[in-house]
Amino acid sequence: MTQSSECQNLLVSFDVAFDVIPVSARRRINKFELIEPHFKQGLSISEIANMTGFSRYIVWREINLYKKRIRNTQPSLLEAWRKNAGRKAAKPPFGFCVFEGVVTKEPVEYPALQLISRLWNQGCSINSIMDKLKEKKIKSRTNKEWAYGVIRTIVQRIDDGTYQKWESKLNSPKT
Repeated sequence: MTQSSECQNLLVSFDVAFDVIPVSARRRINKFELIEPHFKQGLSISEIANMTGFSRYIVWREINLYKKRIRNTQPSLLEAWRKNAGRKAAKPPFGFCVFEGVVTKEPVEYPALQLISRLWNQGCSINSIMDKLKEKKIKSRTNKEWAYGVIRTIVQRIDDGTYQKWESKLNSPKT
């Protein structure tokens, strides 16, 4: 047999019709359809995995693939808070508070505010004010060491008259 006759035999064998493999029309189960009701109930990924038999990774992947479909269309509490829907007014500046609807001096913060104001009016720098507060062991509103930016903001409010406005509101009902 020559080389050309072998090639012809191979070509002939490829001309033979292929067998058709039957494919069932059975619908593939969407995993998310099983996961979604549990997710809407607020169950954790581990709880959903235990209930459905899927791995935690499969549950996590399916939730992330379809999360736009199940995302709540109403804004969350955090989003409402960010848009200022839940707040009536801003928090009073350092040294003041609103107690039972009346603007009052905050008993812990007001002496620190007076010290900062006195030092600033004497011509001290912000860094020297920070050192004095640290030396006297006076903590900030968050009970931490004073930050430069916090004292700078307080000093700006002293200069622009914000604190004088708040002192005029002392013991007057909040409107």
